[in-house]
Amino acid sequence: MQVPDRGDLIYFDFNPRTGTEQAERRLAIVLSTKKFNGVTGYPSVCPISRTEREWGFDVPFLKV
Repeated sequence: MQVPDRGDLIYFDFNPRTGTEQAERRLAIVLSTKKFNGVTGYPSVCPISRTEREWGFDVPFLKV
């Protein structure tokens, strides 16, 4: 099994979900280190969305 590292883009299954959270398999960026992910088996990730919101904690990606 490949262990993701911080900054990697991965497809992540966000099911099960509650409320209006994103569901299904979505693109996400890994926030935790490879060492942490390897030891725990649970990477910390943040979903990536094309929808712009004004919640104050959005981080824009540069268009390439």
